[in-house]
Amino acid sequence: MTMAFTSIFALGLVSQSVFFGGNVAISGMFIPILRNSQLAPSSQIKIWEKLFLSGAQWMVPAAVASAACYLYEAYYAVDDYTRRTMLVSGGLSISVLLFTRIVMFPGIRNLRGLVQLSDAELISKNFGSGIDNWNKLSIIRTLIFSAGFANALWYQITKS
Repeated sequence: MTMAFTSIFALGLVSQSVFFGGNVAISGMFIPILRNSQLAPSSQIKIWEKLFLSGAQWMVPAAVASAACYLYEAYYAVDDYTRRTMLVSGGLSISVLLFTRIVMFPGIRNLRGLVQLSDAELISKNFGSGIDNWNKLSIIRTLIFSAGFANALWYQITKS
């Protein structure tokens, strides 16, 4: 009932590590530093947008790659337990894209619409709470994704 540590499985873990690491860096370090800085609101919102756009360039492919790797492993699994485990990890990996699209995108659209506003307009629109809310949701998304990683890794550790 063991699954060999294949290169496809390893790629899934590496892809998840990229997503996880990027989210930890952005949500755990950069956003708190940004929000606690003395930067003008217009600078904060522009930096947030750059972090978001650059993160999306890495995170979306990482989520798709990890899901594809685990689903590939599920398809070629030799037993039902392996198949179910890989389906769960693949599902959790891809679910973060749905979470982003359904739960986070309204706030993202709102924040991106604020980028060209003046400092006074940003303060009146309470831009900071929008960034803070986005960051909380990003942390939740990271936890969802981490569950897929932990599931796959735990399976590999206990079954090898």
